[in-house]
Amino acid sequence: MNNKLPGPPWETGDLANWNVPKTGIGGIGGAMDLASGEARIIVLMFHLTREGEPKLVERCTYPLTAARCVSTIVTDLAVVDVDTEGFVLREVAPGVSVDEVRQVTGAPLRVASDVREMEFAS
Repeated sequence: MNNKLPGPPWETGDLANWNVPKTGIGGIGGAMDLASGEARIIVLMFHLTREGEPKLVERCTYPLTAARCVSTIVTDLAVVDVDTEGFVLREVAPGVSVDEVRQVTGAPLRVASDVREMEFAS
């Protein structure tokens, strides 16, 4: 069941982390409690599935943990913010281009005017 409202943008920061329908594996943890509050939710994940499919998609097809709750997504390839118009690319991983991130993202991706390479503290 998709809890999204009709019409674009679809990429609204929905979170689906408790059930993987293809495998039948799932488990409810504390994410529902956290996502239902007013806290800023930052998701840390791989950009692609094990099969090479995009995890950042226009429309979530998995059972939702919470709708419209994610504000920032940090992946192995990029940092993406979610705003009222959809996904905004803020940073790319070292050695990864903006075009490469666009190619492996399953939703429209706007690029911030000040997009930069990720920096890591040592």
